[in-house]
Amino acid sequence: MVSCVNMGNDRLIWDGPFLVDEHSTSVNIMMNIEDEPILTYGTAWIRHLKRIWNMRITYPTTDLLFFDDDVKGVFRHCKYYPDVLSAFTYTFSNRLYFPLRGTFGSTTSPANFEPLYRARTHLAQRLSRNRMLIAKHKAIIDKVKYCEPPDTTQLYVQATTDAINNGIEDERGDSHTTYNMFVDNSIYCEIRSLMPQSMAASIETLFFIFGVDDLTARGTYLSMDTYFQTV
Repeated sequence: MVSCVNMGNDRLIWDGPFLVDEHSTSVNIMMNIEDEPILTYGTAWIRHLKRIWNMRITYPTTDLLFFDDDVKGVFRHCKYYPDVLSAFTYTFSNRLYFPLRGTFGSTTSPANFEPLYRARTHLAQRLSRNRMLIAKHKAIIDKVKYCEPPDTTQLYVQATTDAINNGIEDERGDSHTTYNMFVDNSIYCEIRSLMPQSMAASIETLFFIFGVDDLTARGTYLSMDTYFQTV
């Protein structure tokens, strides 16, 4: 059973909790969440706020920019094992469909995506100071609009340090961009001069984990429409 929602682009939602009658059992009920990877995206917002605070410790007198990018068809990147494929079948317009990849509506889809998003954020952080990636993804990055710098009379307030928050530099004096993903959205904060290479690292790791652009076969895994709407 399936329903359709409009989120800019219509998408099919597989109805995992659906019960045919009072004697039936849905696939979602049969799933055991305890056997799945632990979800961490619920803490993305507080981790992002901590990052902003520590950025203001290290950079007390410059403006901070915020950006996020979106993985297209997020749960579809996880493949179903053939033995369980029939459990996720559904009918739509008098046709029977066998989804080969993760479905929107399955209780395990967010957990199945968890290892992929963790791999992406860790790799992006490692590559966030690689300036060579800017030229590689220049065609995308150059289309992003930047806000105007604030007035020079703008008063900045430095965040205070404590036992936990000491800025973004590590013991070697290095600093890398931290990426916090909320499901399919990678959100990050950076100073203006470093934002292009942080964006490039995020794009590079998205293509590395999920696959490079191929407009003739599968399109792009980077949600371009939302990417260029962000200023």
